[in-house]
Amino acid sequence: MAEETKKPKKATGATIDTWKRKKWYTLIAPVAFNHTELGETPANAPEEIEGRTVIVNLMVLSGNAKRQNTNLTFKVVKVQGDKAHTELMSYQVVPASIKRMMRRNKSRVDDSFVCKTKDGRFVRMKPFLLTATAAKNAAITAIRRSAKQRVVRAVAQLTFDGLAQDLVAGKFQKELREGLNKIYPIISSEIRMMEVIVGEYKGKVEQPIAETKPSPEESEEPIAEADRAAIEAGESDAEEAVHEAEEAIEEEQPESEEQPESEV
Repeated sequence: MAEETKKPKKATGATIDTWKRKKWYTLIAPVAFNHTELGETPANAPEEIEGRTVIVNLMVLSGNAKRQNTNLTFKVVKVQGDKAHTELMSYQVVPASIKRMMRRNKSRVDDSFVCKTKDGRFVRMKPFLLTATAAKNAAITAIRRSAKQRVVRAVAQLTFDGLAQDLVAGKFQKELREGLNKIYPIISSEIRMMEVIVGEYKGKVEQPIAETKPSPEESEEPIAEADRAAIEAGESDAEEAVHEAEEAIEEEQPESEEQPESEV
């Protein structure tokens, strides 16, 4: 008796396209960014979106092609209808851009610390500074210490939204550079990262300290003259201006009188 061939079973139901069942939600930036639309994200239910993050290039928000080296990370915190409202979680300059800023005979100054905004938000700030000339270790230490306190004082006077607006506009970085130029010529001043601390933070928080002016005994006139010349010259010929200023100072200093040799 011949064996019966088994026929394949027919599918009892059609395959379901899960994408067609999803709903699209519009991502909305916080008030600091004028509630700009950041894009769309799909989900089966609003609960799936809460906590979701999206990275947006600053060029898209500002319309300025020069800011394409910065990324902003937003997190969905609330869903109303088909609108997913977000809050800023981090501001970051891409590492490749930092590498392109590096030059020979310059000194890089980095730091990382946590401080508090006026409205009680804890943020980690990571400033990046580039000096006009190769600085000595003592100068780098002084620049780092001054930069930390200037950032801490500025953050303490701003709400979180105000801090975000100043970072995006470049105002925060510009004021930091102008303040540090009084200590040493700075050709680049960036906040390479600003990150919101989520949850309870029990680590060290930097506190603002009132700014004090150095005493006349602590200031050295030759260095001040060299710095002033470098700042006025700009980035291109800053090193040459520093050397010229130092030479001019040495020429102005009176030579010590030579003592006559005693007759034998």
